[in-house]
Amino acid sequence: MTLILEDESIDRVCPKTLTRPDAEENIYSCLGSKCMAWRWDRPEGNASPPYGFCGLAGVPAEAEDKRLRS
Repeated sequence: MTLILEDESIDRVCPKTLTRPDAEENIYSCLGSKCMAWRWDRPEGNASPPYGFCGLAGVPAEAEDKRLRS
């Protein structure tokens, strides 16, 4: 798992679709911030583009926003 720009999320497979009985026929792309599991990594004072990640797998090691770990 890694931090990605939301635009890049559509190239990723949603892990929730892999657990469905019809997963072989219906594998869906990540929805990014339209998904309840999406989390943003926005450290205070950082003006870089907002990176995010799928919150289903925990917080990526490279996440800079320390509030995500509490």
